[in-house]
Amino acid sequence: MNRLSLSFNLAGVFFLILVVSQSVYANQNLQQDNQHVQGWNKFVDDALALHAKLTANKKLDIKNRVGSYATNKDFYIESQYYDKGRLISQLQWEKDKPKKIHTIEVYVRDNKGRVIRDFMAAYLPQYRNAPIQTLISFHHYNNNLHAFRSFDASGEIVLERCTGTNAQGQVVNLLLDENELFNDNEGVMESAKYESCFKGLKQNELGKYIIPQ
Repeated sequence: MNRLSLSFNLAGVFFLILVVSQSVYANQNLQQDNQHVQGWNKFVDDALALHAKLTANKKLDIKNRVGSYATNKDFYIESQYYDKGRLISQLQWEKDKPKKIHTIEVYVRDNKGRVIRDFMAAYLPQYRNAPIQTLISFHHYNNNLHAFRSFDASGEIVLERCTGTNAQGQVVNLLLDENELFNDNEGVMESAKYESCFKGLKQNELGKYIIPQ
């Protein structure tokens, strides 16, 4: 497994772990909001379409494995799609219901091979009326710093992340969740470290990328 490539998925893993313990509450909320349900399920369909586009007519290296949860042994089959050593996408399908998507993440790269956008969605093993999490992340590179800003498929900003070393040789490791982004009590977003990470990242709204592309 390419751990460097999969590091981009930390945001998705973080939120998935966070919400699993709240699955019943989430299910009740999703049932009450049909627009949310329809929009987030459409996002999954669009992400699958992007996966199909990026993998069409290519000689790919596909790596498969079976994955489990504590109470769901061998629950999903994960397939990772590589093109010339670069991860294009990774999909998980329910093992016993192979037409049911469990998670998807699709990467869009620049001409240097760097991820510039990725689209992620995850369903819980139960309560599948809509994904429990969707993330659209915009990646930005300033010298030895890698930052990304993530929105959900409703257009709300939910996460910012930055790691690396800045021009002063300082190690940077920033993680701002939704609450911290809107209540910056410690002034992180006014700091030089934050500026060095996110200067030049112009994507402040989801915009057209509500459809993965």
